[in-house]
Amino acid sequence: MAILTEVLLPRLDGLALCRLIKSDAATENITSVIVLSVLAAEERALTAGADAFMQKPLEKNRLLMILDQANSKRGLKHEAQ
Repeated sequence: MAILTEVLLPRLDGLALCRLIKSDAATENITSVIVLSVLAAEERALTAGADAFMQKPLEKNRLLMILDQANSKRGLKHEAQ
């Protein structure tokens, strides 16, 4: 399972969402990918616990590659859909 979130969200930004996911034992193993509109937020995404990040525009093949890499680092395999 993976969660893909934008950094800029109306009520809870993607970084805070990632921190919440990673701080809960029930969800900490979910792969988190943060989508960035600016490259400067990379370090903040990783500090928040993101397993990976990618910049817009989203490309399916690039996203699948990033998920594979993030899951490989964590010893998981993604389920292509």
